[in-house]
Amino acid sequence: MLDVIAPLVVPNTTKIVLVSLDGLGGLPRPETGRSELETASLPNLSQLAADAACGLIRHVAPGITPGSGPGHLGLFGYDPLQYQVGRGVLEALGIEFDLRAGDVAARGNFCTVDAAGKIIDRRAGRLATEINLKLTERLRRIKLPGVEVFVESVKEYRFVLVLRARARGGARLAAGLSETDQLPKLPRFPEVFGLRSAAIAAYPMYRGLAKLVGMEVLKTGTTFDDELATLREHWDTHDFFFVHYKDTDKAGEDGDFDAKVRALERLDRAIPEIRALKPDVLIVSGDHATPSVLAGHGWQPVPVLVWSRYCGADGVTAFTERACGAGSLGVMPSQHLMPLVMANALRLTKFGA
Repeated sequence: MLDVIAPLVVPNTTKIVLVSLDGLGGLPRPETGRSELETASLPNLSQLAADAACGLIRHVAPGITPGSGPGHLGLFGYDPLQYQVGRGVLEALGIEFDLRAGDVAARGNFCTVDAAGKIIDRRAGRLATEINLKLTERLRRIKLPGVEVFVESVKEYRFVLVLRARARGGARLAAGLSETDQLPKLPRFPEVFGLRSAAIAAYPMYRGLAKLVGMEVLKTGTTFDDELATLREHWDTHDFFFVHYKDTDKAGEDGDFDAKVRALERLDRAIPEIRALKPDVLIVSGDHATPSVLAGHGWQPVPVLVWSRYCGADGVTAFTERACGAGSLGVMPSQHLMPLVMANALRLTKFGA
């Protein structure tokens, strides 16, 4: 699709905002039969859905549960099956580690184990970053023959392990490590789509992903309010803004249905502030489902809405899984979203004579 799209791109001054609710999709709570989206009070998202074209996005393939990396690559227009990136690379880039060709990077978690060494909490109670810093300092004492070892704190329970072969002897490292890969080369998002693109994300991994595809990563604070302030501050300098919202995924992974409902409602209250900037195209979707009943990522497609003057409202009046499933966009592969967005932004010419 990228090879098809790039020759069709035409310049324009239209503004695009993509809001990604991490772990957006859910499943019904057994006691009520309603998902987190169906339980939450979302008047602003409902109004936006009523004025938009709605549907569902499938990020990889039916039954395949996407990670956050493939999920966001799809939202950016990259086929996740064609362009595969290890999580370690994204985390390393997100903290601005000097990742070099030939390095092997792995994302790590600090976890809690029982007396038998069995993992009982893979996030160590969502370990505080201050403790993370002390633990990574201890891990840096580990030495391996012929390899430089870097252990870097990311945030909370997350850290990055980078292995670099020492120059002497020309040794090379293989990337056959679970959840990782070496630094890949991807087509640059700004050049493919002709957009002055910016990423606004508090969490390092998502900054790393945006950096990998060539977006400018804007400095922001640790809260979504900080991200919105950054959006306002840079509104006149960019055409495309990727804005990341983490709280929905965090609550879903904790298995906390009510917390995810509250996170959705907080995001809903921010929608008028985003619309006040008058974007020409506004997209709301997510990188994967994180149903609270699974307490982890799910394979279910997630809702998507595309609002513009030209989208054509389709009768959907709620931003939920079931409502959007009846929308005019149907169930579409995630990499088809960006061409649709570009068309609504009047940034594509016709294909063929």
